[in-house]
Amino acid sequence: MSAILETVSTSVTEASRVFNNQEAQARFSDDLRTPSPRTLNTATPLGLHRPLEKSLKDKILCAPTIRWRIAPTRTQAENLTAKPWSALTSTNPRDVNAVPAISRTIAVAVAQAATPSSTALVPNRPEIATDQPIPAIAARNKMEQRQLNCNPLVSTPLNVEKLALELVNHPNSSFVSNLISALQYSTRIGYLGPSKTRVSRNLISASQHPEVVSGNLNKEVQLGRIAGPFPSPPLPNLQCHPIGVVPKKHSVEWRTIYHLSYPEGDSINDHIPKDPYSLQYVRVNDAITILRSLGPGSFRAKTDLKSDFRLMPSHPGDWNLLGIYWQSQYYIDLYLPFGLRSAPFLFNQISDALEWILEHNYGLRHVIHILDDFFHSGAYKNGLPRELCYPS
Repeated sequence: MSAILETVSTSVTEASRVFNNQEAQARFSDDLRTPSPRTLNTATPLGLHRPLEKSLKDKILCAPTIRWRIAPTRTQAENLTAKPWSALTSTNPRDVNAVPAISRTIAVAVAQAATPSSTALVPNRPEIATDQPIPAIAARNKMEQRQLNCNPLVSTPLNVEKLALELVNHPNSSFVSNLISALQYSTRIGYLGPSKTRVSRNLISASQHPEVVSGNLNKEVQLGRIAGPFPSPPLPNLQCHPIGVVPKKHSVEWRTIYHLSYPEGDSINDHIPKDPYSLQYVRVNDAITILRSLGPGSFRAKTDLKSDFRLMPSHPGDWNLLGIYWQSQYYIDLYLPFGLRSAPFLFNQISDALEWILEHNYGLRHVIHILDDFFHSGAYKNGLPRELCYPS
């Protein structure tokens, strides 16, 4: 604490010396609206941007009310080469509240010393700046970048680097390359139709359960998978398709559905070709064949992937095709929606990769899947599934 007080005292003394210096007075401007030019690697006393006035007490010993935000600090190496940071002040009368600058400086120093983290206190900023913005803000930032004709970075909750490592020995390198690229940089949905603006009326189920629609939309916004709300269309040629809700099987929750086949003959799905995105699913007989080969006493297990289609980000160039209009607000879906013709094929690449990993990297030999639903069966050994037993 004594070192802090000594630093403050030295800063005030230096401020008085500069103020009394005639050459410095000539350099300072009387017009407070125009900051005086500063030379490289120099700073005014106490780091104030504005020049000193004759009312030294008001400018040095009193300070306006400070609003704090979190911002990254410099590393020790950056401190040796970077310009000194400056405090920010406000001359707005509503912000002025005579707080001693000494108390403020001590509070900042103590807070930095007591918090061994990578953040520091920076005054007079209304927003909260963090290295990783919350998903909802990140989604809006992506939309702003798209409005500037930029392709913003996309993201997926999957660990893409880990997935690529697990697939390093996969026999189809082209399949692996396409999957990793889609997860890292997004995937096109295959739309070949015209660009147009359209806002369709939502389904009856949406008007019957508005609280469900609003709740699901808000959840997707908070997760960063849908950008919005916007008071006006955020993208040109925006197509807003009908939405509704249906109850989930074996659950009290409701699923939001997207009627991308409306209007018939000119819908989003009508302009996505079928053949490139067709799938051949496994059948019940495939599971029966596995059980027969294992004989009596085999075990069976089933699981599914959560938020299946929402793991695959859609390409920013297709975002204008995935609009939603709800309660006079616009939203943009940033991931593959349920009801999109190409979504099952695009997502199934993830499931195909996972099935291969389970079989070849972890020895689970009898695994099949239908989209996000996985079925596994095996024989018992010593009362445990054989795949879980190590050789003695």
